[in-house]
Amino acid sequence: MIPLQIDGHTHSSASSSNDNEDHSTRQVRFSDYSTLHIYRADPSYRRCKSYLPSEYQAFRTRAAFEAFRLRQLIEACPFQNAETIRLLINRGIVKREDFLGIEHLISESAHERVVKERRVHSSSLLKRQKELLENNEWDANSLAEVALARSAKSAARARVRAAVAA
Repeated sequence: MIPLQIDGHTHSSASSSNDNEDHSTRQVRFSDYSTLHIYRADPSYRRCKSYLPSEYQAFRTRAAFEAFRLRQLIEACPFQNAETIRLLINRGIVKREDFLGIEHLISESAHERVVKERRVHSSSLLKRQKELLENNEWDANSLAEVALARSAKSAARARVRAAVAA
């Protein structure tokens, strides 16, 4: 048993027989003074600090509707390629930022690219995880490096999209 002092009172504590002599007496001290901060609850902040599930659903519905509208505009043009989008932007029919974030809903090839990127990301992580397990080692940093490498590419694309929107 190790004596344990808490606020001047000694308590017994079970210990293993391998404990060093340095650790035979342990102390825990608590401050004599404490500070209490009271913040006034702001109901409007509480309501606005996050979105409700119904709001997320409204965002998804709006994005799907916008994608449908843009797809209809593209299909109405005589040619179906990147020139169509440039033409619509140059004539002021749509803005470049209208496409940001919903490219995969408008273009089938963009959707396929997103799906492929997600699969590659997952498979590269699983492959690295399998290698670590087969070598009987677990290095979370090594696994994180694989994830970061893929995420860095996604982040670079996101920065380009943000620059275009600005």
